Amino acid sequence: LSSTQLVIKAIGDFLEGQRYQLDKPGIADSFGRAAKHYDSAANLQHRIGEQLLQSINGEPDQIMDLGCGTGFHSIQLQQRYPKAQVLGVDISAGMLAYAKNRYIDQPIEWLCGDAENLNFASASQSLIFSNFALQWCDCLDTLAAELCRVLQPGGQLVLAVPGPHTLAELRQAWAEVDSAVHVNRFASLSQWQQALASAGFTQMDLHSHTVTEKHDSVRALLLELKNVGAHNNNAGRPATMTGKQQLKALYNAYEPCRLASGELPATWEIISGTVVKAK
Repeated sequence: LSSTQLVIKAIGDFLEGQRYQLDKPGIADSFGRAAKHYDSAANLQHRIGEQLLQSINGEPDQIMDLGCGTGFHSIQLQQRYPKAQVLGVDISAGMLAYAKNRYIDQPIEWLCGDAENLNFASASQSLIFSNFALQWCDCLDTLAAELCRVLQPGGQLVLAVPGPHTLAELRQAWAEVDSAVHVNRFASLSQWQQALASAGFTQMDLHSHTVTEKHDSVRALLLELKNVGAHNNNAGRPATMTGKQQLKALYNAYEPCRLASGELPATWEIISGTVVKAK
């Protein structure tokens, strides 16, 4: 009773968090359906992933590509470290089936798993590589603890995830249409740093930067998100299909963002870098 405002804020934060509770089976299904379109649409994701590859130190011999998707970076990891055992791990059985069929002649092992509950021995991996996947986890503390458990002492976690300013224009435009959740909520750099430090990671070289992608229309942006499997799988998503009137309202709300070039911007905040488990 002496801290009424703090209690109200805590309750409000809890209820807001419930709106963003992720439907993991839905996520797995969305990415499975997107498998055959993913690589042609994921230009930004692939660029960031290839930058991540350059930040790996040493010669890891046990490598997990966590959230491997179509296996695009798994094969690059195998080619770069031919003596290593590379595991491609993803929550989507559909994505894994696509990857396994595509790289059938490679020694990569493909396994279905949830990053927050990995069925792997402790201290079994020298490198966990994860590009645009860990944002689909519910609890940063649980995730960080699990990643730390699976890594060997001194092992590296190399990751890239979208930050909270990602798709800011789309989020704001939808907010003018209705109050439902249409865009995922993403953790900040400081939240990642705190969770990883608490889990037992020491050397931490994480940074945040923004990239502006440009699209001819809102429809083109939405189609790209659909083709990479980034569907709205939040608990607070609309209960009904988006209708023509809502889409028209969305397009109109996004229009003030149009650039002098005639294109529409889409901001991506990228949090990326390397962290190392304490020895």
